[in-house]
Amino acid sequence: MNKPLPPESFYIPVEQVAARFSVSVDTIWWWCRKGAFPKPYHPGGNAARWKVAEIEAYEATMQAGFVTELELYQSGFFEAALRAA
Repeated sequence: MNKPLPPESFYIPVEQVAARFSVSVDTIWWWCRKGAFPKPYHPGGNAARWKVAEIEAYEATMQAGFVTELELYQSGFFEAALRAA
């Protein structure tokens, strides 16, 4: 009999990650480039996937969606916002 896979072994694509955080796909990639987000896995070709367990752990560190001002500063968020203004 086949056992179901444990949730920590599930992977999701960038579109689902973006939807989970209510941001665009580009924002997820920007966070990754800045080192402010878990790195994706590439199971084959150019397909990028994130482990659900790692995304959940990241969410826990964000404390329900809040990041500290220091984390935003270190990620370059304020610099990008000033350039865009």
